Amino acid sequence: PTIGFQDRPWQMWGSGVFQPQHLVVQRRKTGSIRLGWSEKVPTWVETTITVSFDERRVGGLDFSWTFDDFYSAHTIQTYDLDEDGTLNSLEVRNLRAETFDPLSPADYFVHIWSGEEKQYGFDVDRFGARIEQGQLVYEFSVDLTPPLDPKAEPVTVSLFDREIFVDFSFSESPFLLVSGEMTPGCTFRVARGTGAQSGHPQPVTLACDG
Repeated sequence: PTIGFQDRPWQMWGSGVFQPQHLVVQRRKTGSIRLGWSEKVPTWVETTITVSFDERRVGGLDFSWTFDDFYSAHTIQTYDLDEDGTLNSLEVRNLRAETFDPLSPADYFVHIWSGEEKQYGFDVDRFGARIEQGQLVYEFSVDLTPPLDPKAEPVTVSLFDREIFVDFSFSESPFLLVSGEMTPGCTFRVARGTGAQSGHPQPVTLACDG
């Protein structure tokens, strides 16, 4: 079955996320979401993560996604309607509605744990898109309410598509940034996931001493 969106069932073919002509979004009988391709064409995304602290607790996460050349070219051609090499507010609004908002059932490929407890149902409170040196870049923020306390339990963040159609990797530039006052005695670790994060290739874990 297909997913309902704006009071109508849909399958994303003409202007979907990650290779617009190929993506299909389906809800399986188990209730899980599958974002896949009619033809198995992968998309590569380089990402950075900014961890925002609110009173030394993790209150939000800012993500930047830079898409590969093929997806960028196709999507820019589709949504830069005036062909001026930039995305105006109307173009960004259309791009978000048709390529980003449909990822909400999959939490935008964002996975967050507090200790072993998975967090669900994130709200995106900011979204932007731009063209940078011919590549499409998304920037968005995920609000964490209530904030997560890394002193109580390690906080782990991962960008991961279990169907492996969207391949996330960290940017070569500084890929992990901090905003606000970080909890003293806390450090970040990037390592292949185990336990609750098993299968995730590069989760980022913030853990604190004591």
